[in-house]
Amino acid sequence: MFANTKLLFLTTLLTLASTIAAVPVTANLESREPGTPPPRPTMPNTSQVCGKWHVVQPNDENACAKALASTNISLDAFRKMNPSVDANCSNLWGNYAYCVAEPGQYFELFPPRR
Repeated sequence: MFANTKLLFLTTLLTLASTIAAVPVTANLESREPGTPPPRPTMPNTSQVCGKWHVVQPNDENACAKALASTNISLDAFRKMNPSVDANCSNLWGNYAYCVAEPGQYFELFPPRR
């Protein structure tokens, strides 16, 4: 009987593990609505239809790296949504919002408490 219980437990565990492994890390628990207004001003021509915003802190020498890392976005994709950003990503303005994900492409697994 113990062997059957152990086998059932292991089968259940493996089924659960394979189910969890099949769910992307960016599971759909919370998403900003497309077109959510930016929380701060934006540079000219910044997309106003955005899945997630990143606000740059003033005088942050790593502002571009932090913005890109916030959703693991490429510089090319970032510049497409924020066309006023230069090719070196060296002209970000503090206290301004930048789009870091297109609508429907970013979901927070553990959203911040409001």
